[in-house]
Amino acid sequence: MSGLLDPGAVDPVLRLTGVSREYGGALPVRAVDDVSLSVASGEIVALVGASGSGKSSLLALMGALDVPDRGQVHIAGLAVSAMGDRLRSAVRARYIGFVFQQFHLLPTLSAVENVGLGLLYSGVEARQRRLRADAALDRVGLATRRRHRPAELSGGEQQRVAVARALVGEPALVLADEPTGALDSEAGATVMHLLREIAQSGTAVVVVTHDREIASSLGRRIHLRDGRLVDDQVRA
Repeated sequence: MSGLLDPGAVDPVLRLTGVSREYGGALPVRAVDDVSLSVASGEIVALVGASGSGKSSLLALMGALDVPDRGQVHIAGLAVSAMGDRLRSAVRARYIGFVFQQFHLLPTLSAVENVGLGLLYSGVEARQRRLRADAALDRVGLATRRRHRPAELSGGEQQRVAVARALVGEPALVLADEPTGALDSEAGATVMHLLREIAQSGTAVVVVTHDREIASSLGRRIHLRDGRLVDDQVRA
């Protein structure tokens, strides 16, 4: 990962310029259609829209999991849409943390081992992985549950482990895809509080959500329809 930038030196953390993405063969579907937006350090943004509006496709482009057919994606100042798979993987490992609706924890590993897994592909040695994973679990209020396996944790606790795994690499950008979708209201509120705290600490956070209450509570709401950005609203 030599040559990657210090994420604190670049703002906005995420910038999309005229981004489009099509899928299919003879009759392609344009899932993302000429989208331009940016997300700054310390900003928390709701990404909303009906099913099929292009949210998942756009999130994949934001997270360097996919590349656009047209337009540019910059993460921490790096033009990731021009990169090959190996460099994009390095960008994801260095700059991006992911949180999903399903927790994607390995059932045979403890909480601290699951969190430390987020550093495995960054070349961090085992002792440092453990120390940083402990610190990340402490940050999400799970220091006393560090040795518990997923089956021994509640749904809300599992999602907090997943948030800790996203944070352990100290990313510049956190992408959360329906992070409260599998949780009850109390556990969901706890996870959203954590994501707001993460933004307040200087990380850019994008939250995909169908929950209108969550979307209206965040500082900015980006609305997609048929792959196009139809509204980008900042709360007063």
